[in-house]
Amino acid sequence: MGTREDVARQRWRDLLPTAFLLAGDQASARELTTRTLADRRARAEHDALVDLLVLRHRRRRWSGRASLRGETAGPWWASGADLADAADLADRLDALDPDARAAVVLRWYEDRSPARVAELLPGTDPDALAAQLPGDLPRRLDVLAGLCGAGSWDDDQVADAVRSVAGRRTRRAGLAVAAAAALVAGAVLAPGPAPRGTGPTASPTRAAPPAGGVAAVAPRGALVTDAELVAGLQRRLGAADLPGADYLPLFVDDVEGVRVALMAPTSPSGLLAWLTGPAGADPADLDVVGNGDRPSAPAVAVVVPGEGARPARVVVLAEAGAGVTISAGVVVDPATGAVRPAVLDVPAPDGVAAVTLDRPDGYAVRVVVTPLGAATRDVVPATPGLLFFPVGPGPDLPSRSGLPVATAGAAGATLSVITAATGWAEDDLDVRVLGSGLLPAPDGSTYEVVSVGAVLPSGAVVTATGVHRSVTVADGTTTTWSSCGGSAYPAGTDLEELVVAATCSVRSDLASGAERTTVVFAPRDEDVVLDTGAGDPPVTAELVDGFGWTAELRSQDFRTATTPDGAVAPVAGPTNDALRY
Repeated sequence: MGTREDVARQRWRDLLPTAFLLAGDQASARELTTRTLADRRARAEHDALVDLLVLRHRRRRWSGRASLRGETAGPWWASGADLADAADLADRLDALDPDARAAVVLRWYEDRSPARVAELLPGTDPDALAAQLPGDLPRRLDVLAGLCGAGSWDDDQVADAVRSVAGRRTRRAGLAVAAAAALVAGAVLAPGPAPRGTGPTASPTRAAPPAGGVAAVAPRGALVTDAELVAGLQRRLGAADLPGADYLPLFVDDVEGVRVALMAPTSPSGLLAWLTGPAGADPADLDVVGNGDRPSAPAVAVVVPGEGARPARVVVLAEAGAGVTISAGVVVDPATGAVRPAVLDVPAPDGVAAVTLDRPDGYAVRVVVTPLGAATRDVVPATPGLLFFPVGPGPDLPSRSGLPVATAGAAGATLSVITAATGWAEDDLDVRVLGSGLLPAPDGSTYEVVSVGAVLPSGAVVTATGVHRSVTVADGTTTTWSSCGGSAYPAGTDLEELVVAATCSVRSDLASGAERTTVVFAPRDEDVVLDTGAGDPPVTAELVDGFGWTAELRSQDFRTATTPDGAVAPVAGPTNDALRY
């Protein structure tokens, strides 16, 4: 069955979306997933884990108190209309009590039978609940689940979190000595690194490949038969605490100016390992990365981040003749400010696709592979690291409008929308906090809303706005954050004079769910008029120190924000997000 950490590595990606739909925000979903996987009753079977997830969710005293909004942009395959429908469903789910909400998720996302749902959640009727919700409920739930933020969590982080939670539980039970003994036993039984310099001369042949997947295809790449190089790759895996001698090559080559190797374990329960670095690099100097793919995976991909002026590369391995599409975020035209998706259709006649991006970071990369005669599938690339603005503790940052400063966590989370969508790191950008303000919450506390602007290396300007809140409960602090969307402008746009407006979904109370609140950040002493463009009466935003907000509803969201001198700015929002990818 494996250890808790083994189960966590295998199952967290399947469990996190369901936890997100139950818990309502990414931080709570991760906490719920971690505690479920750390439970001594956790097993590898998906249905059993979901049962345990629901059980733990029903014990959480703050269930249903957070809005279903993700920290990252929505699934890149979802249209603006899909995201608007999902946002509407999120508001409806927020109005349900925790058991009713869980019943909907189990029935229409996990595809459980009504009888099985009733066993887990007595007194609920999922079919009756569905009659009160949109008819395309499964589709909307799929889009919402795509906001769970799985792309910013990895196997090692999950395993570490599960180990930490399980350890704390053991210590609280007074079993610290037994826990230490278990750790020692694990260290003895776990496979250790291969002795350095003593690895056998590698052979490019493999014994008993799996019946399907990338490991069933003959090894590929111009360097895959270089026995000395492959032996060096095995030693490098050994130095990374992997049983290097048990790994054999699937692909080794220098492509697009980088050296890329994919190594497969001879054990069917092992995980694939990528080694990447500059073309011609010695194996000892390569990075070892992975994302939990097994040899039976039908297609795999890796991102090799750029350094300095060097762009990132993406390499994909699939079956010969497969169609490969790579999306890398958005591109902003510096002349007009127009935004287009950075999507590439890459030929892969031999099943190998390699491409150089127009940016140094590959966080936004999404890969879709369509094998011959088979269904299209998403492939999550492995990557050595993510480039994000710091979101942890740090100094407050000066703000142009509203409050004089913005907290580091709120500003960092908001800037991460820009870095993720554009592929540029903070050091590549000219960043300015354009505004910070407080929105009232029904319990007397407040939400912090922050707008960040950035000048891209091309000169084009982008802005992003987000809502941040931290709630301290008995078991710790839960942080929620949601994006209000972003806008883009041509090169030469003056950040100091720019008006930023965005429509955010802000939680009002448990009965009515989330409400749309339009926030405005402008230069101080500036008036701003909001208009839907649909014939509704305009609204003049009442600004204090350049910040204001309105919860007035119209037939549709506001589209433009206009100053007395005629300058017109777009109003970002769920259906008008220039940074959606």
